[in-house]
Amino acid sequence: MAEAPVLHAGAVRDLLPGARREAANYGEALRHTIATERRVSIAAHLLALASLAWFFGWGAAVRAYIVPVFLVFPVAFTLNRLGQHYSIDPKDPAGWSTLMRGHCSGRRLP
Repeated sequence: MAEAPVLHAGAVRDLLPGARREAANYGEALRHTIATERRVSIAAHLLALASLAWFFGWGAAVRAYIVPVFLVFPVAFTLNRLGQHYSIDPKDPAGWSTLMRGHCSGRRLP
């Protein structure tokens, strides 16, 4: 029987070889910026989760953070992408993009 693969720190990156090859084309400064932004984002999310758990308990953290982020968002995102990219009339160019209605304050900016 085959042994289960051992996941290591770069396991996700290894599962996405196309992204890995593309990232190899980036300059060192850009790769450093991306890595820094990723670390800051992960730290901010962990801080938000820890804050919810500390102030309101783990039950609230699960309901307000873990379930939406790990169970609801992936399904909603997938359905949204399917609707945008696979339900397109090729004869109607207006449907080829996503309409983004800005906030009224954004229209007042120069």
